[in-house]
Amino acid sequence: MFKTMVLCGFMGTGKSTLGPLIAKQLNFSFVDLDAWIEKEHRCTIADIFERSGEKYFRKCETEALQKVLLSQKQVISVGGGAVISDFNRSLIERKARLVCLKASTEELLKRLKKDTGRPLLQKADFEKTVEQLLKERLPIYNQISWQVETDNKSLSECVKEICIEWENPQLLSN
Repeated sequence: MFKTMVLCGFMGTGKSTLGPLIAKQLNFSFVDLDAWIEKEHRCTIADIFERSGEKYFRKCETEALQKVLLSQKQVISVGGGAVISDFNRSLIERKARLVCLKASTEELLKRLKKDTGRPLLQKADFEKTVEQLLKERLPIYNQISWQVETDNKSLSECVKEICIEWENPQLLSN
């Protein structure tokens, strides 16, 4: 049985918010992979994108994931694009249980509207950018067997649902 959980999903689905709460409930440590990368590189993700581009950031993300997955008893939140890489998905699935958090397009637009810290969303047509990224990423997110909808649920409801499934994986109904 795995001793690490990885939360993935589109920006704004609740990974960074739910991760620490789930970790506390399970008595695990919490790692936000983007925060880990920022600490390691001593600059923000936005700065990495601006200076070196998305391709370089994705390389940093893979390297960070490889290091972080060496530990156990942790909940790791990865950026929305981390699991787009077949290599990253395979790496995660060998070392951890992967949970994909989901939310409706309308809910994501509402949650992300005023978020200025996401480099991929700093474009003129915010809504079109979100919809395009979702269109590209949903086929991959949909391949992940453990899916949790975060729309119209409280944080405690989401945490409870995930922790019950963690303790009783046979309950997975997808």
